[in-house]
Amino acid sequence: MKKLVLFTTIILELFAAKISFEAGNKLDMKGYYFQDNCAIVFINGKVVGEKNDINGSDIVKFDIYNDGKLIKSIDVAIPLEQAKELNLSVKLENMEDRVSPGIAIESEELGIYVDPLKLEKKDENCSDFLNAPKAKKELQSLCPKLRILGIKCE
Repeated sequence: MKKLVLFTTIILELFAAKISFEAGNKLDMKGYYFQDNCAIVFINGKVVGEKNDINGSDIVKFDIYNDGKLIKSIDVAIPLEQAKELNLSVKLENMEDRVSPGIAIESEELGIYVDPLKLEKKDENCSDFLNAPKAKKELQSLCPKLRILGIKCE
C-alpha cells in the first residue's frame, strides 16, 4: 500500500472532518452542483510520493461515485520523495439522475473514503463558473478558510 504524507481536511456543508497523517499537510475537497446538471469537484493539497509505481512516480488514484456507481476515475503521478501540490478540478456531467445529496470520493492509496461530499448548489451554469475570472475562483476556494477565521465571504 502506498504511504503518502498528508493532513486531510474535508470541508462539507455544516460539517468538517479531519484525518491526520502528518501535521502541516492537508487535502481539501469541495464540490458544486449547477443548474445545467453538472458538478465540479476541487481537490487541493499536498502529497509526497513514496512508492515507485512507474517511471519514478507514485500513482494516486481518485475514484468518484454517484449513488454507488463509479462515474470518474483520475490518476495523478506524484514524484518520489517530493511534495507535490495537487490542484485538481474535475467536471462531472449528466448529474440529473442523482438520488443522494452528494457524491463519494475514494483514494485507496491515501486511505480516504468520503461519503457524502455534499455539493453546494450554484444558481448558474457550469460553463459560466468555469469561465469566471481567475480571481473570483480563487476567492471562492478561500472562502471556507476565511469563514473559519470569522471573515464574511461570498
